[in-house]
Amino acid sequence: MKQPILSCFKCGKTPEDILILNCSHNLCLDCAAERISNYSQISNTNLQTLVCETCETPTILDPPTANTLIPRMRKSPQNPTKSIRRISPKMNILQEPPLTISNNPTQYCKNHPSEEVKCFCMDDYAAPICAECVVSGIHRNHNVQNIPNASNIIQEKLNDAVQTMTLKADQLSGTVQSFKKKRITLEELSNKQRNQMKGIFDDLRIKINNKEKEIGLYANQELDQSIREINSLEQQVAGRLQIINNNIDVIQTENIENSPLKLLSFYSNNYETINKLLEIEKMDVLPTSEYFDKYNNSINSDFNKDLKSQIQPIADTLSNLQISPQKYSSGGIVRNPTGPFTQNGLIRIN
Repeated sequence: MKQPILSCFKCGKTPEDILILNCSHNLCLDCAAERISNYSQISNTNLQTLVCETCETPTILDPPTANTLIPRMRKSPQNPTKSIRRISPKMNILQEPPLTISNNPTQYCKNHPSEEVKCFCMDDYAAPICAECVVSGIHRNHNVQNIPNASNIIQEKLNDAVQTMTLKADQLSGTVQSFKKKRITLEELSNKQRNQMKGIFDDLRIKINNKEKEIGLYANQELDQSIREINSLEQQVAGRLQIINNNIDVIQTENIENSPLKLLSFYSNNYETINKLLEIEKMDVLPTSEYFDKYNNSINSDFNKDLKSQIQPIADTLSNLQISPQKYSSGGIVRNPTGPFTQNGLIRIN
């Protein structure tokens, strides 16, 4: 429960209801009624103007506040007036120009739309409020200041906040610059490592390409040798085939065109040659396609096994190659500077 902290500047009492003046010389309702009554009789001013007897600062009272003070004026021994007309909110009896706050347009209380704001609550920092809120509203018995005083207090708080945040901003700016330098250093190191790695693998690719050419040349030589052997066998077989075809043509021609006597004479002259040819053909085994397939498979298989036995260890080494990643420290963890604020920052009042 908050304790009342405002007291009457004149009598020193801490009343339940107190009138907030523009000059901060606040008065209890009895002293305020007495001041209005005396000043209005002396200066012939209206009952909605209270002039501070200490600093002569005028305070314009709203009609409900003035009407609250009127009964107290009747009870005041210094005021013999028996009948004082109550002030209507619609009456235009103000003679003095209304006070302005920092040259801003007049603002009205959100709880009492017809009342001009004159105070500010320092307990809950609500929007500027009117005197009615202080006297009988939700800010009754709160730490309330008039607008100029509250503005000075809040201005000091804001200056302190700006100074604190400026210092933090400078620190964070330095941290950002430090991170930028570290990032540049890491990027340069990373580029250097990439260039070194590229050089290693470029050299490896050159060696692989050279070895590929070397092995390819060897394979071509082996292939050329195999082709030459096949060509030689092919020519031999083709020659034998040509001889056999010629003999077949001679035999078929003599067998068809000659008379029996000529046929017998032909056979008598050539039977030994014919028998030798038949014997040779029966005994000789010609190379077949299966023979060549086995021959080629044997060559390819041996070549592949020999090549794989030499290349596979290199391939296994590359497959098992593992690089341990290097970790770089950023120099510490920085708290998120926007943590205590909303995403969009402070709310600006236009």
